[in-house]
Amino acid sequence: IIKSSLPDFYMSKQFEKFDLVFMDPPYEMNLAEPTIHVLIKNKLLADNAIVIVETEKGLDLNTSLRLVDKRTQSQSDLHIFRYDIAVQNAK
Repeated sequence: IIKSSLPDFYMSKQFEKFDLVFMDPPYEMNLAEPTIHVLIKNKLLADNAIVIVETEKGLDLNTSLRLVDKRTQSQSDLHIFRYDIAVQNAK
């Protein structure tokens, strides 16, 4: 388990592939999509990795990850994505 911001983690040079990522970025900073892009671009996700992103309620994320489920809880949404390396390589 690594509890860190992506920039801090990236600067540490500990590039391991993750099976599970949970993100709860500050809502007003719009960091969810750029962070997902960095994870994909830098090949930090293992094949079939699960990425869970908490966002403000009603926000749709534009990402190449496959949306598996989306659940609303109080004032936020949980987006549950799966990373498929074959799909990513085909793009």
